[in-house]
Amino acid sequence: MTELNVKVEKTDLTTELAIQQQWRLRPAYAGATWFDAMLRTEFRDPEETTRAVAQQLAHVTRYAQATVPWYAQRWSALGASSHDFRSIEDLVRLPILTKQDVIEQAHALTARTLPAGVSLRGVTKSSGTTGRPVLVPTTDANNAMFSLLSQRQYRMYRFDPSATFGRLMWANDLAAVAGGLNPDGATVQSASWRFAGPFFETGPETGFNASNPVSAQLAWLENQRPGYLLAYSGVLERLAYAAGTGSHARFGLAGTREWPSR
Repeated sequence: MTELNVKVEKTDLTTELAIQQQWRLRPAYAGATWFDAMLRTEFRDPEETTRAVAQQLAHVTRYAQATVPWYAQRWSALGASSHDFRSIEDLVRLPILTKQDVIEQAHALTARTLPAGVSLRGVTKSSGTTGRPVLVPTTDANNAMFSLLSQRQYRMYRFDPSATFGRLMWANDLAAVAGGLNPDGATVQSASWRFAGPFFETGPETGFNASNPVSAQLAWLENQRPGYLLAYSGVLERLAYAAGTGSHARFGLAGTREWPSR
């Protein structure tokens, strides 16, 4: 059985704000306060967090009742309204939303209007592993939130934003190339990290299809030597078995940036 030695550091708001400063915002977002504001929420008093959650819950439920037919109809049938949801404890009163509802009632579950300043970005879909994939409209706001959460994770794990970020993923999870998806055998290169890069100055990103042979993946890692590697767990397992002893140092399975001499 392999043991993982994980070091847990005690931290505080001052420390985290200092670390956040290592992430330089791009000029277009130099005045943005979202990242620092979200960081501060990690250290709020429980009572303040409870009040903030209640305010957001009230806002979301009012919006849902006013613009989403499915919720308006269900709440009306229950004799309830958005005003009945004032705390986390009240969430148990919400009607259960099943995946079948999402598939069959997609139109009724789509908001008729978007909040001021929010624009439709596109459509994403679920994997479909439990049946038919679910199509989900996305906005620029929730896409930005994904970037916010991604960068928070990088900060928490003390990623160096200047390093190269590697991805071993299916072609449809990598950046698109001219003509469509990245073909097997080819490397897709980006000047910055996929989710943090739009907001922050980062190192480059390099990607390779997980559908390539394991031997090709190992050769790619030896050639690219990314500071960080994102891959599916099954891909990492196959790489570890193929690489043999010392694989964690060979291609960063333990998050190390130490590479052996060529």
